[in-house]
Amino acid sequence: MRATHLLNVFIVLSLVSALAHADIQRRPIEEVQVSEFIADLQVNTTDGERVEMVWWLPPEYWAVSLAKNPVVDQVMAVVDNHHIVAVVVGNVSAIGEFRFKAKTEIADTLNVSYVGSNGKRAQVKVIEPPPDLAELLRQIRPSLAANLGKVGEHLEFFVVAPKKRSQAERLSPYLPGRMEVRYQDFSAEEHLVAIEAPMNALFVPRSCPNGRPAHISWRYCPWSGEPLPGLVLDD
Repeated sequence: MRATHLLNVFIVLSLVSALAHADIQRRPIEEVQVSEFIADLQVNTTDGERVEMVWWLPPEYWAVSLAKNPVVDQVMAVVDNHHIVAVVVGNVSAIGEFRFKAKTEIADTLNVSYVGSNGKRAQVKVIEPPPDLAELLRQIRPSLAANLGKVGEHLEFFVVAPKKRSQAERLSPYLPGRMEVRYQDFSAEEHLVAIEAPMNALFVPRSCPNGRPAHISWRYCPWSGEPLPGLVLDD
């Protein structure tokens, strides 16, 4: 009798556990919507005279954007495990004239760090890209200019890496955390941009009990306060 009771408890707990993780499935890379993923990775500022963008390009960006392209394996070999932060710092005058900071000017005040879900901050250093990666970034400039106009023309790429190798695996769009990028605008005012992870686009969509979409990072439904199944646990 006791054995039967314990078996029933085990079955119930197993079902609860299965339900708790049912909705945190990763989308297959080829099913991730590129536009949604880019929206998760970018922060744009068009405030008054300011024209700015910060764009985190993890290795997964290339895998998603080239998922159906035959060159994907070649590109992934070049990108390897490198993370890239692309930055535009510009402004526009009252008569519509643009000016943009050069890469060296941005680099002078650029500070990048990654904060895990446990609140620990990992300093991220800018490194020189390997020659093949530098060439890849040079080759995509024309398409960026065609799609983003002047912003694309003046997008500056910085290859970044945690200062400690042991922290590299925490730097992921799948894990809870945030990429923080600090820089100064033309008036020497410092700005902080935080790009939050996990990225909603990378996961199978979830819903609140009322049927409304639930972001992958939510622990509770904001409309009812009910706990959501499939919580993204702290790393």
